[in-house]
Amino acid sequence: MDKLDCGITDLLRSIPKYEVGCKCDASLALYADKDSETPECSHSFSSKSRLNLLKLIALMGVTVAGVSMLCALCSFLCGSCKNK
Repeated sequence: MDKLDCGITDLLRSIPKYEVGCKCDASLALYADKDSETPECSHSFSSKSRLNLLKLIALMGVTVAGVSMLCALCSFLCGSCKNK
């Protein structure tokens, strides 16, 4: 059991060291109508980013908590309306 506890502790301590990477390549083109062969103008861009895994987990947790609180508030307000 102690070996398992050490493994879990080591995993939790190493989470702040991990990063999540994202690479995005996109292009946009504006056509005059649906029959046009060549675009009026076009733009392409690329992006690379890296985010700390712990910050990403915290951001998801805050988002879930916020949506849950909003749902609870809406449920409370709707419940108050039905009682009147």
